[in-house]
Amino acid sequence: MAVVVCERADRAFIEQENRLLHLAILQVTPWLAGLRRHDRGWGERLRDGMHDAAAALIAPRRTATKLVAVAVLVGLAVMLLGRWAYRIEATAILKTDHLAYLPAPFEGYIDHVRVEIGDAVHEGDALLTLDPADLYLKESEALADILHYVRAADKARAQGALADMRIAEAQGEQARARLERVRYTLAHAAVRAPFEGIVVEGERTELLGAPVRKGEILFKVARLEEGLYLELEVDERDIHEIAVGHAGDVAFLSRTDLRFPVRIERIDPMATVKPERGAVFVVRAVFTGAPASWWRPGMSRLAKIEAGPRRIPWILGHRTLDFLRLRFWW
Repeated sequence: MAVVVCERADRAFIEQENRLLHLAILQVTPWLAGLRRHDRGWGERLRDGMHDAAAALIAPRRTATKLVAVAVLVGLAVMLLGRWAYRIEATAILKTDHLAYLPAPFEGYIDHVRVEIGDAVHEGDALLTLDPADLYLKESEALADILHYVRAADKARAQGALADMRIAEAQGEQARARLERVRYTLAHAAVRAPFEGIVVEGERTELLGAPVRKGEILFKVARLEEGLYLELEVDERDIHEIAVGHAGDVAFLSRTDLRFPVRIERIDPMATVKPERGAVFVVRAVFTGAPASWWRPGMSRLAKIEAGPRRIPWILGHRTLDFLRLRFWW
């Protein structure tokens, strides 16, 4: 604020002179104000700037802009100072400890297949039958040999040829042993389920009529009531963040809307190299709840393991920071 004083001795100022004087003052005032602003020290400028900003903030103008500014400031404060639950992502595959491998009991051809992949089976159910025609021929041959050697022994006994009798009796015993082995194999011509479960491997259209060798795996049967667990593949960059006992959740591709709680039970001490991912650690996790009826071994998708709270900037930027550390390492 400033005051201009004008004085004249001979006569008073008229109305027109007063107006001209007022107009001149209005013209000079902005120029004088600019000179004052530029002549201030830095401390005075800082004080006046803070005063103007506070006045603009308190003034009832541009309310929406002020609310947005306050929200942005609060958001930045939360981002910089807040903590968020950090979760490690890992691919997950559903597996079971109770998986039976059912091999072919002998070499031959598949005669009949009674189940397909996904069928529920009970203990003792016949899953597949091998063609027993060759075994029946071997059984007939063994019976014929036994009868032949019995007659040969009787003939040698009647003739008093004791040595020939002993030989015929020994050959008869061999034929009986061969007959028992053939009949044992015939009893196992049908491949049966060892327990109640689900057929998880063994395509019916590929097996029917196909030749098989002894010991070749024909079916895999999994027990679903118990023994189900998750096999996780955790990247080596994250393995130090988790430990045995950490909790997490898993979602399967078939039902992505559902989450199932799990707990880490074991971490393999040695990494496995995957061509597409590099080094990963195999982690075993168990379910903390009851298994669902639609679960099947081999299902896969994504698991997230709790690693504890972390700063939000660290969560968002630690991957980039690690890359830069390795990129510019000297």
